[in-house]
Amino acid sequence: MKRMILFTMIAFIFSCAPVNKLHLVYNEYVVSEEIQSDFLKDELYVIANSWMVEAFVNAPTVIHFVDKDKGIIIAKYLMSGDIDIVGTGYLMKEVDTRIYGIITILCKDRLTKIIIEPQGEGDYYPPDPDALYKINVYPSPEEIKEMINKVIASYEQYIQNYKLW
Repeated sequence: MKRMILFTMIAFIFSCAPVNKLHLVYNEYVVSEEIQSDFLKDELYVIANSWMVEAFVNAPTVIHFVDKDKGIIIAKYLMSGDIDIVGTGYLMKEVDTRIYGIITILCKDRLTKIIIEPQGEGDYYPPDPDALYKINVYPSPEEIKEMINKVIASYEQYIQNYKLW
């Protein structure tokens, strides 16, 4: 009987052991890119504002700072995540998995620079092929970089296709 209890306790402890995880601080994944164009600073400023209005149409996206004279636009957008409710009954809790990105666009004659800095942190669990369900609620570093690169590509494409009149 003692062996059975001891075996059960050991099995319980190991079955509840933490899975390998990475604690990610997302602002370490800053990406910036300079984009050449034929537009002047004021035109690039208008293009950047126009792109933000068209590209980010959800409520959590907000332009925080603009300075037309210096050609600066700073905005925040929701990159990934949501507020999830996990658990049942009185054990329910709210888990905030939102990762925001700060976009800074700097404009000068014939050159614009876009900088994207993710904000937040979370625990990422590397994929386990034997797992019965997905553990991750936070994106991996590769997924964050892919999201950032898509935004930058969208901005670059917008500049290339933009017609002033």
